Amino acid sequence: MPYFCAQIISPNYLDILLISGIIHCVIIAALLLWTGQKGWESRLLSLAIFLFGLHQTWNILYDLNFNQVYPFLFKIPFSYNLAIGPLLFFYVQGITNIRFTWHLKDWIHFLPVLIAFVVQLVIHNFTPINSQDYKSPIYVFFVAGELLLTILSIAFYLQKAIRLVAQHDQWVLGNYSYT
Repeated sequence: MPYFCAQIISPNYLDILLISGIIHCVIIAALLLWTGQKGWESRLLSLAIFLFGLHQTWNILYDLNFNQVYPFLFKIPFSYNLAIGPLLFFYVQGITNIRFTWHLKDWIHFLPVLIAFVVQLVIHNFTPINSQDYKSPIYVFFVAGELLLTILSIAFYLQKAIRLVAQHDQWVLGNYSYT
């Protein structure tokens, strides 16, 4: 078996860079989680960084042909990128508004993540382990759609976060003087 793995897994320079990036994401997320502020804001930023690294993990596993060595790994959904935009927005909301509290209506921002998770479970778990479902047009369409929605989601939530920061700056300038 070790000889078989050595034949299949052959990293190149890009794979080494991706692995380094994943390790950095995990380390930064852990540092923010355990040494960050006492509030929940640093935990949201930590989770956003960890989810980005988790998505890159799927890419590196596929690139290193782990689907042939450990096919069960590809039955686990790795992509939660649709959560990054709302997580960053609520992080900014938490650090700019000291009176912000979570309400039930705030969880609706994570509904696209739940829908994408269910679709990933259906795609990954109702196909044979060694099938070519990652090369099928349906899967490619889903991944492209999720990528487009992720880009739109992050752009939308970053725009909302920038507005929050601008409002906070105006409030600070209006309530405090430079003297």
